[in-house]
Amino acid sequence: MDQIRVLLVDDHTLLRQGLRNMLELNKNIVVVGEASEGDEAVRKTKELMPEVVLMDITLPGMNGIQATQMIKQDHPEVNVIILTMHVDEGHAFEAIKAGASGYLVKSATHDELVNAIQVVHKGEALIHPAITKRVMEEFIHLAQGKVEEAKKFGLTEREMEVLEHLCQGASNKEIAEKLFISLKTVKSHLRSIFKKLHVSDRTQAVARALREGMIK
Repeated sequence: MDQIRVLLVDDHTLLRQGLRNMLELNKNIVVVGEASEGDEAVRKTKELMPEVVLMDITLPGMNGIQATQMIKQDHPEVNVIILTMHVDEGHAFEAIKAGASGYLVKSATHDELVNAIQVVHKGEALIHPAITKRVMEEFIHLAQGKVEEAKKFGLTEREMEVLEHLCQGASNKEIAEKLFISLKTVKSHLRSIFKKLHVSDRTQAVARALREGMIK
């Protein structure tokens, strides 16, 4: 199994070292570099081409959310996990809109961190359990009365169901099981959704759906 290339971004040297030591215990993960500022994270992503970036929100100059947005604009294939002390849905919303694939609190365990890296590397999304319920409640609140917005994109009822499960962080397999359809059909619906929303991946589709208030 190829190693997952990870870039660490945090302005605290000791925390970066701790994360490096923790991650290097896993033979499937390699830390390819570190950054202490947002603009440095953007530059090193271009230089080192990591597959996953662990990004703090509070950074000198350009913050982590701004850096995430720039990284995703230039390198949509790179997955960003926000790793922060902020346990609130507001920061999570902004992170997702910026293109982050994951949102973890710094109190996460070694196993939770490794699992998050592996999950987003596979193209899926992950939000820490400590804030998942509040985030989903706010998503629903923001979406009430706005489902009609989906019509302008031409999404079918089934595609809306797939999109809703996607916004809840479900994998392709889980969507197939919940909707009683084949994995091949799920992938077909996702391709159609991406095309209609003018996005290229799952994270962008979720962000677009949230911005437009399309989920029920």
